[in-house]
Amino acid sequence: MDVDSNPENPVIGQRSFSADAAEVARHGLEFCRGLRDGGVLACAKHFPGHGDTTEDSHVALPALEHGMKRLEAVELAPFKAAIEAGLEVCAAVMSAHVVFKALDSSLPPTLSPSVIPPLLRARGFREGCVVSDCLMMSAIAENYTPVEVAELGLRATLDLFLVCHSVAYALALRDALVALALADGMAALTVGLR
Repeated sequence: MDVDSNPENPVIGQRSFSADAAEVARHGLEFCRGLRDGGVLACAKHFPGHGDTTEDSHVALPALEHGMKRLEAVELAPFKAAIEAGLEVCAAVMSAHVVFKALDSSLPPTLSPSVIPPLLRARGFREGCVVSDCLMMSAIAENYTPVEVAELGLRATLDLFLVCHSVAYALALRDALVALALADGMAALTVGLR
């Protein structure tokens, strides 16, 4: 669902259906329907859009300065169409490792409570699955520890934490998530005992 609006983008290019948001939405939804008809759950990516970056999040943490008017008209438009099409068409959304300064001045959507909750969950994608892009990409792995990723990712309302290249990192992230769950459970138990 990325809109290939920047010819200098080093990573999206032919991975996008078009430089036009309406075309991306139209073709993206038809692709999702084709996947569904073939028995495959579709995942729209990279929310809220990776098409205008000049850096590849596999090697750096890109940042975009666009205001909300531009984001609504271009980057967010295909995702809005996916949300409106419903979970039977688009069952999952993958987050982008891109800082959108109008939404959060420092954290990418994968780790920000200011992006996915208000712009995806509150707009109708409550029951869908939100998965991170690979957390081993340099945009995340070189800037955040597994403990920070666990804590921030939960605040960002991630359902799945994707780790593609390191069993050690996956285990460290799992341990951090378990520690947070245990701490939360103990806090709830403590409150219940009072």
